[in-house]
Amino acid sequence: MQGLVTHTFTTTAANEHDLNQTKHLIHGYETFIGADPGYRGEQKREELKDVTEEWLSD
Repeated sequence: MQGLVTHTFTTTAANEHDLNQTKHLIHGYETFIGADPGYRGEQKREELKDVTEEWLSD
């Protein structure tokens, strides 16, 4: 796909869940947020409740 850019990349220790980093990866200019199935339910987390973009985590 042309025009798509990865703006943030982060790594964590193996014992830290990826969901703990989600709030650091969103900058507010996204039109949608794509993630693997491990991120299902992320929009229910307290720190992400104000994110209005569409979540694609299938």
